[in-house]
Amino acid sequence: MFIKKVHHPDYVSFEICDQQSKNALGMALGLEILDKIKLLKKDLKSSCRALVITAKSFRSDCGQKIWISGGNLKELAGYTRQQAKEYIELYSRIGRSFAELEIPVICMIDGAAIGGGAELALWADLRAMSEDSSLDFKQSRIGLGPGYGGCGRLVQLVGLALAQRYLLLGRRLDAKEAKEANFVHFIYKPNKNSAADCLNQLIGQIKETSPIGNKIQKCMLSLFSDTDNLHREQQLFLSYWQNTDHKNFLKKFLNKPETT
Repeated sequence: MFIKKVHHPDYVSFEICDQQSKNALGMALGLEILDKIKLLKKDLKSSCRALVITAKSFRSDCGQKIWISGGNLKELAGYTRQQAKEYIELYSRIGRSFAELEIPVICMIDGAAIGGGAELALWADLRAMSEDSSLDFKQSRIGLGPGYGGCGRLVQLVGLALAQRYLLLGRRLDAKEAKEANFVHFIYKPNKNSAADCLNQLIGQIKETSPIGNKIQKCMLSLFSDTDNLHREQQLFLSYWQNTDHKNFLKKFLNKPETT
């Protein structure tokens, strides 16, 4: 079990917590997320007004606060092309399930959302992040591109010019820049009380709207998810799977000495 599911009076939260992999996105974690979303859709209570995605942050060896560290590189390093295809299709399905859910999906980012972590956040309807959080589009630095549909989603959110800047240069955005770019909607101070206050305000605003109205809006907004481009993005990702630059990065990563 990598996810703690908690029922609150007005919403459900999924907290990702896998300290062993440093909240890296692997197959087992992805399958658990998808399974929990399916169960939520099947038994969605009228009182549930939102799904909140969080992760239990941790400190990296160099002291950086991490929210999601990206794809599980130790797992992905041994993947064949077919296994890589199954992996990116799984996380794309998770993203689409966020879009298809009839209640808003809120992503609370507390720490660095790296690579696939930033892509996962892209699929939420509303995003909030603490002042000391960041978004790291490091894919180009490791010889890959987005694999979960992140390229198309990023262009939709921030526009082509900023998406080019972030992806081609492998940019890391702090909270202020992320909000100015319209990637995140809200920023809160890096403590539990401020995070809770931010979330409670968001839920309060959602409760002021009509549940049926929200359902209609989600259906309308999902029309802008370009499934054809998503498929083409996946095919491009797979065509460059295990290229020389990525292999060299993985070799350095896997040979990096563990710290205790």
